[in-house]
Amino acid sequence: MPSVTDLQQQSSKISSNNSGKSTPPPQQISSISTGNTTDTTNADPITQVILMLEKKQRNLGKRKEKLESYEEEAKAGKELNKDQKDALAKYSEVLGQIECVKDISEQLKKIQTEATKSQKRLHKQAAEEKRLLVAQRLREYAQLRYLLDHRPTSLKSEESSLLDELARVVIPCDVSLNTITRCVDTVLSIYQGGPSSSTIKNLTGRTSHELRDILEQLIKQCESSSSSNDTSTNQQTLFIETAKQTPLIVDNQSTTSDSVLPQREQHKQQQQQSNDNNDGKILFYY
Repeated sequence: MPSVTDLQQQSSKISSNNSGKSTPPPQQISSISTGNTTDTTNADPITQVILMLEKKQRNLGKRKEKLESYEEEAKAGKELNKDQKDALAKYSEVLGQIECVKDISEQLKKIQTEATKSQKRLHKQAAEEKRLLVAQRLREYAQLRYLLDHRPTSLKSEESSLLDELARVVIPCDVSLNTITRCVDTVLSIYQGGPSSSTIKNLTGRTSHELRDILEQLIKQCESSSSSNDTSTNQQTLFIETAKQTPLIVDNQSTTSDSVLPQREQHKQQQQQSNDNNDGKILFYY
C-alpha cells in the first residue's frame, strides 16, 4: 500500500506534466457543451463566434488561475520545475489574451445588438409594406365592386358589355374555395398582372393595362357624380341646420305713454257708446 508521501509525489508529477495546459473539463461539462454546440448549429455566425470566444475566455481564466497558484507557491519558497517556470513566464501574455478576447467579445455583442435592431426594423418595414399592398388591393377591389353595382348613367353600350363580362368573373357566384380563388386571381391579374392575364385578354379582348385604364376612368366618373350628389346634399343639410339655429326675431316696439293714452281714450269712447246704446234699448222697452 503506497504511503501518503508517495501519493503526494505522484500528484505533483501529474501536475507538473500538465503545467501550462488548460484543465480538461469534466465529462458532464463536456456533454453540456456538446449540447450547446448542437443547439447553436442553427444560430447566426455572430452568435457562434461569441460562444467560441466565451469558451476561449473561460479556458484562459482557468490557465490564469493555475499560473497564479504557481506564483503563490514560488513566493512560499517552493521550488518550481522547468515547465512550471516557463508557464509562469507567460503570465503577462495570458492576461493580454484574456483582455483581447474580452474586448473582441464585447464588440461582437454590440454588433449583434445593432444587427438585431436593424433586422427588426427591416421586418417591421416589410410588414408595413405588405399591409399597404394588401390595403391597396382591397381598395381597388372595393372600387371595382362599387363600379359594377353603381354604374354611371353615361355608359356606352361597349362599356356596359365590358362591365357585364367582368361581373361574371369578379363577383363570386358561391362561397366555394375554387370560386373565391378564381375571382381573386382575376382581380389581381387586372391590377398587377399574373397567370390570369391571358384569361382577361380572351374575355375582354384587352390587355390588363388597357382594361385597368378603362376602369380607372369609369371609377373617376362615379367619384365625380358621387361627390356632386354629396355636395348638394351637404348644402341642403347645411341650409336646414342654419334655418333651425336661426332665432325668430320679433320687432317689439317700445310702448310709450304717448301711444298708450290715445288707445285708452279710444277704449273709453267705445265703452261709452256701448252704454248709450244699452240705455236706449232700455227706454224703448219702457
